[in-house]
Amino acid sequence: MSTKKRVVSAALAAAVGVSLLCGFGFAKKDYVYQQFETAEPVTSVTVKDASANVTIQAADTGYITVRYATLPDEEPLYDISVQDGRLVVEARDDVDVDTTDDGGPALVRVRIEGHSIDPTPDRELTVTLPDKQYEQLEAGLAVGTLKVEGIDAKTLSVAAAAGEAEVSGVRAEQLELSSAAGKVILRDAWAQKAEVGAAAGSLQLEGVEADELSVSSAVGGASLKQVTAGDLEIGSALGSIQLEDVWADSYTKAGIILHTSGQIQKR
Repeated sequence: MSTKKRVVSAALAAAVGVSLLCGFGFAKKDYVYQQFETAEPVTSVTVKDASANVTIQAADTGYITVRYATLPDEEPLYDISVQDGRLVVEARDDVDVDTTDDGGPALVRVRIEGHSIDPTPDRELTVTLPDKQYEQLEAGLAVGTLKVEGIDAKTLSVAAAAGEAEVSGVRAEQLELSSAAGKVILRDAWAQKAEVGAAAGSLQLEGVEADELSVSSAVGGASLKQVTAGDLEIGSALGSIQLEDVWADSYTKAGIILHTSGQIQKR
């Protein structure tokens, strides 16, 4: 199912989900930092968090490092493991962020059981990976900011339910980037096939090259700058499109685009 077909349902789901987060107040806390480090070889990475500012980055190192903020004497916040070449960093809160098409049309689905989520998190989680190609990297976040920088992966999936998702300096054969309610940024990226979507929020693409590129939003605007694609598809239920230095072999659009500035040039 294409991204554009899922954004309307996601907008409704996001509205319900975000409403559940209102009314919670949290004071600024003094955090200390915990760190996990391993030199075990890894080919795939999964990171799932509930409420934090998450960064996943590649670096010139032979070690995997997971560093996160916690309160003094607080129980560990994450289950971290490496097994059969797979690194898993998962919040112990019972929160699941799902970006697949299984079981429904939602762009991003979030399951929360018995947990109150901070709508303005100040916790930090940083995952640093050796600079190499990975088979798969999947990152999901319920609330906060999610950044993925400099990763090379055959399959790259990044989703934030309520917050900002930013991906930069990446290469992927299959790239999926989405947010249910928030800002989505894709910068300096190459992909064979890329799907970028937001249900309620803005999309910003700059310095992107893809053989197939789908950009869609339910409510909000999209900005494309220095974008080159073989097949380019833009969909919007209710929004505007800004185009600057955009090239494509073929171009299709769907939905109601209220205003378009700029044009698609033939590559």
